[in-house]
Amino acid sequence: MTKILEIKTTIQSFLKLDKRKLEFITLFIQALLEKRTSNISQLSNILNLQAKPKSNKRRCTRFLTGTRDWQAQIARWILSFYPGDLMLSLDRTEWMIGQTPVNFLVLALTIKGFSFPLVFTLLGKEGSSSTAEVITLLDQVKGWFEGRQVLLLADREFLSQGLLKYLRLEGLDFDLRLKKSAIVSYRGYCAKPKSWFANLKKGQSTWLKRKVWIYGEPVYLVGIRLKQPTEDGDEFVFVVTNACPKAALGLYSYRWGIENLFEALKSRGFQFEATRIRCATRLANLLSLLTIALFWAYQTGVLISSRKAIRLLKHGRLEQSVFRVGLDA
Repeated sequence: MTKILEIKTTIQSFLKLDKRKLEFITLFIQALLEKRTSNISQLSNILNLQAKPKSNKRRCTRFLTGTRDWQAQIARWILSFYPGDLMLSLDRTEWMIGQTPVNFLVLALTIKGFSFPLVFTLLGKEGSSSTAEVITLLDQVKGWFEGRQVLLLADREFLSQGLLKYLRLEGLDFDLRLKKSAIVSYRGYCAKPKSWFANLKKGQSTWLKRKVWIYGEPVYLVGIRLKQPTEDGDEFVFVVTNACPKAALGLYSYRWGIENLFEALKSRGFQFEATRIRCATRLANLLSLLTIALFWAYQTGVLISSRKAIRLLKHGRLEQSVFRVGLDA
């Protein structure tokens, strides 16, 4: 009961919803943290022990079918914990339910190796998003970051002429990975990015001292020759930035936080893929509830690790992630 009261008190501080909805969210978050699954049938078994599982399941369905205008309230609550400059990561997570693709495009706040969804959309198709879909998502957060410096991180799937132009017009900083097949214009020559970094030794990195032209936009180009090729066989990683080329590779590495988010949503946390929901509205509302549970677990981990540091292993990584420590607690 103490845990439920703590969750309810916190949720009431940032979600402006009626009493019954707040009560449902409180019970649902508690069930998520205990069961660690997104399967509604399993959650319904413990959602409200005074009601039958079938009644709990109907209640879940009614709530998840409702409007999701409260997602912005969750995002603003999370942002309130981080008043300084921000890093945002853009990526997709995708799986299949039978023949139905579940394909979320997510814009997330990235903090110290982890990320939290701020806004997201279901693409309703398999595969990559379009530039228009990305810009529509970015437009949703306009006005949220007044007075703050924002850096956008994204993988090579998202870099396009339209996105570069949009980011320039909106005054947003970015570190974006560039495809190895892209054409770069530099000092009167046009070639693929590898042409200017072929002499790098393994583990070495550098950047071109003047801006290059990519997709008609002036940017800095940074490259690193990896010590070991990636699973895709890539020897190099190329990053374009409009901010600080010296820091670009280091900052871009924080993009891995959104991969950790997706793992926490799925196999290492709440088994998002275990849901059998196909309805876009219900899936989106479920991800909003998962966001609260993720943030709750992470903040619990922050509190615990501030009292007793998480042990570092020989390779320099933590024995357990902050999220996992909080979730286990």
